[in-house]
Amino acid sequence: MPHSARNKRQPISCEPCRTRKIRCHRDGFPCSTCVRRGVTCVYASNPAGNNMARRSTSDRPQSSASSPVDQTPVRPSQDNLARRVRRLEELLLRSHGVSSPPSPSPNEDNTPPSSSVENNDPARERTPQDLNGTLRVDDKGFIRFVPASLQWQSSRLALADDSSGIASITRYPLNPATTASMDDILGALPSQSYCSELVRVYFTSYASLFHVLHAPTFERQYERFVQGAHDMPLAWLALLYAIIGTAVHALPSDSQLLDLSHQSRPLEKIEDLSSRYRSLAMRCLEHDHYLWTHNVTTLQALILLIYSINHSNGQTWTFLGLAHHLALSIGCHIDPSRFGLDVIQCEERRRCWAAVKMLYTQQNTAMGHVGITHAQFPSNCRPPADTDDDCLLAGVMEDAVETPSITLRPTEMTYLLLKFRLYDICSDICESVLSKRYVDLDNIRRLDAVLQNEQQSWDSRFFSGEHYAHHLTLLLHQQILLRMATTEHDSTLRWSRLRCLDAAKSVLDIHAYVHDAPKLAPFRWFNRGVGSFHAFHAAVVLVMLRRRGMEEDCRESVEPALQDCFMRFMSMSELSPFCAKAAPLLQAFIEQIQITDQRNDGSYGGSGSNYSILRHSLHEPGIALGAHNVHSPDEARPLSRPTWSTSNRTASTSGHHETSSSEGYDASNPNWDFLLADMQPQQWLSPAVFPLDQWNMILTDPI
Repeated sequence: MPHSARNKRQPISCEPCRTRKIRCHRDGFPCSTCVRRGVTCVYASNPAGNNMARRSTSDRPQSSASSPVDQTPVRPSQDNLARRVRRLEELLLRSHGVSSPPSPSPNEDNTPPSSSVENNDPARERTPQDLNGTLRVDDKGFIRFVPASLQWQSSRLALADDSSGIASITRYPLNPATTASMDDILGALPSQSYCSELVRVYFTSYASLFHVLHAPTFERQYERFVQGAHDMPLAWLALLYAIIGTAVHALPSDSQLLDLSHQSRPLEKIEDLSSRYRSLAMRCLEHDHYLWTHNVTTLQALILLIYSINHSNGQTWTFLGLAHHLALSIGCHIDPSRFGLDVIQCEERRRCWAAVKMLYTQQNTAMGHVGITHAQFPSNCRPPADTDDDCLLAGVMEDAVETPSITLRPTEMTYLLLKFRLYDICSDICESVLSKRYVDLDNIRRLDAVLQNEQQSWDSRFFSGEHYAHHLTLLLHQQILLRMATTEHDSTLRWSRLRCLDAAKSVLDIHAYVHDAPKLAPFRWFNRGVGSFHAFHAAVVLVMLRRRGMEEDCRESVEPALQDCFMRFMSMSELSPFCAKAAPLLQAFIEQIQITDQRNDGSYGGSGSNYSILRHSLHEPGIALGAHNVHSPDEARPLSRPTWSTSNRTASTSGHHETSSSEGYDASNPNWDFLLADMQPQQWLSPAVFPLDQWNMILTDPI
């Protein structure tokens, strides 16, 4: 036969093996060599290669050929690989009795890879296989969540003892060289009467605003502790220390419980006791190897520690990340109804997950990450039930409990659930208004309507007013007061001034009511911290409104309201570092208003304040600056030079290019309008980021 008529000999090995010059087993498509190397197996397109591929397919066992995965047309493409992986996931879910997600349409199968990258949103809804699994509990009560994707279908491949894997790592990766004995841990507790009183203080003051624990369950555990303290788990002792370390912040200055500390001043005693009991709580957790053996009680102790540190102006960012990942490790992000737990255990898990999300939102706000909210947590865990603890019975499965109906009175969980809605509104205000360089009236009107609707729903049920909602109103409308010229949008400015005036007065009224009402004495710890920060914000807004002109009847009520607020700050300065620093500033504002009235100068941007009188007011008896700093020195950020003058505000609102100017600013004669306008709006979100030290520095020693 002529050479030209002879068929050209084709290679029988796959192309990747031929290129690498390695042995190709030629045992199917893909070959085992390419499978082991993790590369795409490609044969030369010829009848011999196709026959070999068909031959290798026909040689497979019948059981394998009937598999849905093997019936998928073989094609070396990314779309085919994604389809095969999806089919495998469906088989895995079916083997565990989990309903598979709806099959994707053909259009979804042919979606190019770039679209999946564009839709890579952290807040997107996760697939069911990402949010399913089981809980493994050992004989000591430690819990581990195992995702469904990590479990074997065959019992022969599963571990013989699932719980042994939890306790077997108690010495990994760290093993403390020295550990405290149980006698040392219990010996550091206060006497039983003092300990019981601190527990009572916690549940009457903190638990109403941050209801994480199931009170009847803790009471039963505390009774067991009284009968036999050595039999209690270390995680529960850590929770007890976290509770009493938090409760000391709610003690009045004349409480006998403060005698547990040897410090001289009441504030120093509170800080000493709180630090002592927090350290003991961490010692219990470390002795319990909490980093790798933990349960819901461990998470509850961490949550209360973080909440207490936040309200004492401490930093908890890394600590909060630890609590978040610990919650993931015990499956709190999965709705507990899937685990066959009783109603109390389900609600404890939901409350812990809600608390972690709330703490994350508060910390993100304090750190300036206004766009990061609790909504970005991947979870299918439902919110806690809006019900009282007494309605949850031990041993009753959740399926047997009827869904609680909306009541006309607040429950123990109502405040926590309402704060989530307010945090959502706060995040919207930050992203839609505070982060913008120009005033967006449409967004401001929209968010103002949302706030009013929220408050009306409270008034119709049980709330007469809520300080945080009024604080958000001030944040929302402060942009209009600072950035809009008085010659434009007169109706908008008038509407915004009235909203600010009403919100500021409401904040000060609530602050005074909590300070004076005997029945609200357990919540004065909140009034000394966040409540006073909101009151100071309201006072600053009233000063701004007063200087920019308001009706005569409103003008007469501003100065008495500021005077009353100043007196409350002075009375709380003994236990509140914030009030000790803010009181001199409040008196400076009052002095400025009095000077302005004496000069009959009500125009905006006048000659400024009389600095000599302001400075003299700081040296009057009882008006000295507080000795305790609210912020650490490395957190302090100096105020930049003012960039918002009257002309700049006019240009920005009329659509012209914004310019930076500091004309008219005199460092030796501070103009409060410039200072207020120069502040970043986000600094009013939290006392942790408010530059109170810089304000006092400018007031006492301008350069």
